[in-house]
Amino acid sequence: MTIIYINPNSNSSGTGSKANPLNSFESLKPSPGDTILAKSGTTIFGKIPPEIFKPGKITFGTYGSGDKFVVDGSTQIAKWNYDYNNDLYYFTFSANTFGNITENGKPMTFCPWNEDLNQLRKTMGKGSFSYDYKNYTVYVNPYIKPISSSIFKASKEIDLITITGEGPTLSDISVQHASRHGILIHDAPNSRLSNIEIFLAGGHRNLEKSIYIGNGIEISRSTNSAIVESAIATDIFDSAFTTQLYGPNATLSDHIWNAITAKRCGMSALEISAWGQDKRITNIRVNELTFEDIGKNCWSGNRGGSAIWVATSEEDSSQISNIQVENLSGTDAKQAIRLDNNAGELSINQLNVEKCDALSKVSSKNSRARLNLPTRE
Repeated sequence: MTIIYINPNSNSSGTGSKANPLNSFESLKPSPGDTILAKSGTTIFGKIPPEIFKPGKITFGTYGSGDKFVVDGSTQIAKWNYDYNNDLYYFTFSANTFGNITENGKPMTFCPWNEDLNQLRKTMGKGSFSYDYKNYTVYVNPYIKPISSSIFKASKEIDLITITGEGPTLSDISVQHASRHGILIHDAPNSRLSNIEIFLAGGHRNLEKSIYIGNGIEISRSTNSAIVESAIATDIFDSAFTTQLYGPNATLSDHIWNAITAKRCGMSALEISAWGQDKRITNIRVNELTFEDIGKNCWSGNRGGSAIWVATSEEDSSQISNIQVENLSGTDAKQAIRLDNNAGELSINQLNVEKCDALSKVSSKNSRARLNLPTRE
């Protein structure tokens, strides 16, 4: 088992030692059980190659002092084209990799695409964008004109970190500007993540399913026994954190979400969902979840707006069971808790929420959804 050091600011490719670190992930080929340490306070632009976790039991952390190691999936757009007829600026990418964009560090507001540019322009207020996913072109109506006086950073990587393989550990990292998911974990049983920051993820157009999507941290597909602790996700298109099951895999179990915080998310702070027939999710524990502004003032708009959303598709055969929430607290959501279809039983021991349009919403086709709240004196 080897410790491999990486410093993106290093002048040479290096050997991977602390004294002579690698300066990129491109040549990295770890063995099972290896430790990868990236230099604190440095940034890599692009994504971390998913292959580095596949050997199994890979530990990814940092060395040195300073800020977190940053994975940044953005590109800066400096040269814009101008549509005089509709007073919009536009930029064309080479492929369907876009998801979101900031102007001077602030996320621009999402507007669904409309091929009628005249009608689209009427829906686009200052500081908004829309994406022509057929031609890979983003249109913006900037906060500030002239447009050259602002800095625009657009996401250009789909998922910034994809974790697979047995027993991975990831810590002390900041993930920024992901077009779809900040961190995607699948086929990675016994995963552990800690001290993670996600800023701005989602908005990507899935052409096959004709939907816009994107989460902060998503745990899915054969990843049983996982722990995420001390994580914060801000400005997320859909859900900040999610245990989610779809596709051919039938079961997902034993996840712990501990000390997680979600701010300005369109769909939910925490989503637990099973989509399709014969899906099972069980034994999910949330020790502490704090939320702020879910579905109200997020750049993606109101995409459901639940602090906790537990749902299955309408098929009778899919079920979710044994969800325990120790502490839910926060402010500003469309509803604090939402249970849909065969959501099973959700129990919350401590609840402290305010400025929510509704405390809970329970819709169950088969009356299987149950919500147990603490007794108020």
